[in-house]
Amino acid sequence: MAALEQGQSRQSGFIWLECLVCSALLLALAACLSLYAQTAQAAQQEAAHMQAVALAQGELACLQAAAAQQTLTAGQYAWLGEPAWLEAGGCTFTVQAEVTPQAEGTWQVNVRVDWQGRGTAGKFTAQSEVVPHAPS
Repeated sequence: MAALEQGQSRQSGFIWLECLVCSALLLALAACLSLYAQTAQAAQQEAAHMQAVALAQGELACLQAAAAQQTLTAGQYAWLGEPAWLEAGGCTFTVQAEVTPQAEGTWQVNVRVDWQGRGTAGKFTAQSEVVPHAPS
């Protein structure tokens, strides 16, 4: 009888150890999944930021072209590029440029790009001086 009780005690101790190891593995799995979700979120945010930089550069290029054609005036400008570029990677972007005159023939340009998407939102601003260049 004592041997039977000792066997049951060893068996329950072994089951307790298995449960302890299993819960440690589940905790490690949960930590890995959380890290994966954070990494995916950071990658999506970085992709949206890179798209915002590209859109700001495109807006500056359009304004530079307008300056070269002597059609640039002071004021607010919405997105001047292709409308399809404002939707990318599950995000919707808005671009706004403000042009203010500086010295003769030069303009200060501030471009702001905002985005909203699946769990991500942000903004990017760029400043540049636009000077008309003679066509080559």
